[in-house]
Amino acid sequence: MGDQLNREPHLRMQSEFRDSRILAGNIDYTYNFYNIRSKLELYSGGQSTIREHYTGAFDQMDMVQQKIKQLLPEYNSVIPC
Repeated sequence: MGDQLNREPHLRMQSEFRDSRILAGNIDYTYNFYNIRSKLELYSGGQSTIREHYTGAFDQMDMVQQKIKQLLPEYNSVIPC
C-alpha cells in the first residue's frame, strides 16, 4: 500500500507493512455434583502474537512540510518554513 510503488517500502513517502501471526486458545470445564450443590470449574487460556509492523512516513522534514502545504493550503501560515 502507499505511493511510489516502484520503491522499497522504507523509501516511500507513505508506506505500510504488516505481518501478524496469532495463536489463541481456551478451555473451559464445569462439573456439577451433589445435586448441583457443588461445582468444579476448570479454566485455561493462552495467547501468542508475533507481529511485524511498519508504517512509513516522509524521508525528510522539508518533504513533510511541502506535502502538508500542498494538501492543506489554508494552513500555510501556520507551518514554519
